[in-house]
Amino acid sequence: MTPLTLALLRRVTGYALVLAVLALTLPRLLTTLGVLGPSIDDEIAAAGHALEAARAYGATSEDPSYARAEAALARARELASRSSRIQAKRATAEAQSLATEAQRLALARREDARRQAQKVVVETDRMMNDLEDVYSEVTRSLDKPTVARLFSTMKATRQKAAALWLAFEEGNYARVTQDAPETRDVLLAAKAELRAAGRAGAGPAAPRSEASPRP
Repeated sequence: MTPLTLALLRRVTGYALVLAVLALTLPRLLTTLGVLGPSIDDEIAAAGHALEAARAYGATSEDPSYARAEAALARARELASRSSRIQAKRATAEAQSLATEAQRLALARREDARRQAQKVVVETDRMMNDLEDVYSEVTRSLDKPTVARLFSTMKATRQKAAALWLAFEEGNYARVTQDAPETRDVLLAAKAELRAAGRAGAGPAAPRSEASPRP
């Protein structure tokens, strides 16, 4: 191989290495500069949508990740307005990452609240079924005015329990947990009223007859 050929091969090899490096780094650089891929405005809008989703899942500005995402997004918008593309894209990426974290935490918190509310609803349903059984048992031997009064009590109690179930179906788990103690007290009071009415309706026990003395 002649010296000229060897030099030519070395030059070609050098060019190939340069092209390989450019092929790896140039797209990333162009994307960072906003030449390729979504524009900085598009990325800022996507980060804003991610924050909106986190808020819809229950995240608030009191959550550290959500608050930091808001700050990063505001910084990205300010940098973009000054045409600082590279810094703006970095701030936007930070906002997107933090917004995703806020979504995850909000969803986990919501799932915990749902499970807690579900326990309340199941327990309320059990208590209500027990109350219905007591009502059916007690009212069999009571007079009509007493039955009418107890029916009104049961109607109000059913409405109280139904409000709890409706809140759960609507996804208002915080209200379910908040109203649980009051609803439980209403059901227990209704049961006590039914039991008291049953005892009053039974009346005093008939005196036991004594056997007549034998002659």
